[in-house]
Amino acid sequence: MESISVGLPTRPASRERPVVVSPVRSLNLILWFLAIVPAALIVRLISEYGVNVPFGDEWSLVPLFAKWNDHQLTFADLFRQHNEHRILFPKLIYIAFAQLTHWNLRAEMLFSVFLCAITSACIYGLLRQTVGGSSRRRLAIWVICNLLIFSPSQAENWMWGFQLAMFIPTVCLVAILLILHVPKINAIRLAGAIALAFIAAFSFGSGLLIWPVVGLYLFLRGTDKRWIWAWIAAFILTAGLYFVRYESLAPPGGVPAGPVDYVIYFLWFNGNALGQLPIHYRLIVTGFIGAGAIVIYFGTVAAFLRARGPALRTAVPWMALATYALGSALLTTYSRVHESTQQALDSRYSTVSVNLYLGLLALLVIGSDFVRRSNLRFSLSKMILALPTVFMATLVTWYLATFLGALARTDNLYELRLHGLATLSFSKIIPPSRTMRHELRINPESTEFMDYIAVVDRLELLSPPLRHFGILRDGAGQPDRVTEEFGRFDKAVRKSSTTFEFGGWAFLPARNEPAPSVVLAYESSGKWCGFALAEVKEERPDVV
Repeated sequence: MESISVGLPTRPASRERPVVVSPVRSLNLILWFLAIVPAALIVRLISEYGVNVPFGDEWSLVPLFAKWNDHQLTFADLFRQHNEHRILFPKLIYIAFAQLTHWNLRAEMLFSVFLCAITSACIYGLLRQTVGGSSRRRLAIWVICNLLIFSPSQAENWMWGFQLAMFIPTVCLVAILLILHVPKINAIRLAGAIALAFIAAFSFGSGLLIWPVVGLYLFLRGTDKRWIWAWIAAFILTAGLYFVRYESLAPPGGVPAGPVDYVIYFLWFNGNALGQLPIHYRLIVTGFIGAGAIVIYFGTVAAFLRARGPALRTAVPWMALATYALGSALLTTYSRVHESTQQALDSRYSTVSVNLYLGLLALLVIGSDFVRRSNLRFSLSKMILALPTVFMATLVTWYLATFLGALARTDNLYELRLHGLATLSFSKIIPPSRTMRHELRINPESTEFMDYIAVVDRLELLSPPLRHFGILRDGAGQPDRVTEEFGRFDKAVRKSSTTFEFGGWAFLPARNEPAPSVVLAYESSGKWCGFALAEVKEERPDVV
């Protein structure tokens, strides 16, 4: 019998389709990357320039930590005023970080970045709800928003863990606006908004402004009156609790502020959002920028109030954000102008004033969209359509122009606090000087300061820990400390009976940078005594 072999049909070779990434998707990915870069830059700056040393108001937390450690902390301690603020919720955060990280202040600095990341996410959510067009367009606007939110010009707040309290009201406000910006509000959403507004009020003084701002937002949106009355009732209860045994702080002495001082302070506060240009007339420029932003704000608000309808309902959350910034500027002007008009230029206030520009950016975009959809034909229509692009280009230009100045300010803070850390570390050997009190912003008349140092040392909250006299003896017994790998003592010249001039250089290989300070000590009868802490300032041409 003849055999017949039958073969199975062969499967045709599979053809792999090349993966094609559309230009639109590629551009979106690039925009997502650009939106993340500002936050990554701040994290990098904190990791490089953040110094783990208590600074300014952070020293006022020491009694709080001691009471927590000794199980004596009460609600009254948490509720007690800090200047004109009630920082109940930030105090809880400070205590938590002190326990979890042994008061590593870099962790608090990074927590501020986390808070801003939440703000940024809520801003993007609001952009999706209010700005039309493609996702690419909203992402491009969000990139500009993140340049503001994560501006390095806020150096003082990024490098100061205590300042996380200033970021909380903005987080709460944008989260409230995102929660409430829906077609129909329900009890759950309103309760969440009330809880966030309560947290803001007891985190920083300007947080109280969120209540009237959101109340105005609800009114302009035409919200059901029962929800508005519920909001007002919650505001009255919160304000009543806030001002229980509230002590008004008397303005500091000095020359009374006049009307012009109030105006200058207010304009500088609002014009200093991204930092100062390194030019001779920067004060005038900052004032004009603040005035211009205020004019644009009132112009856009008036236009939307006149338009009413869908345009107003779309724009009102951004109006609320900008109004909160201006309200905070007014409040700060009233309470701080007596100290100095120059104080309005402090970088820590930029954290609040950037909200004005976030609001203006979105308002201009929404306004141009409304003009485009309405097909209005009048002489100013082309200018209105071009305003968002011009405004965004101006913000980017201003960001780039002030970038190097912001980095220089960050480096200056780093050097100042690094030397403050050195003086603090050796405070058991060299008595604290006025220089240290200035560098760590400590009241020179504070008699409890050495007690505070003893408390944080006992609780092991300082890193590195305090140095004692034994380290001088240990250092003298290690010859490698005087090799050129670490530095060298060059000379000691007697200038007079009481004055000596010392020369040398010191280097920290682990940090790859010069030592911030050098302990000067002498040996007498077998005992080493430290007598001064020298700050390294002069550059030497013979040392690379």
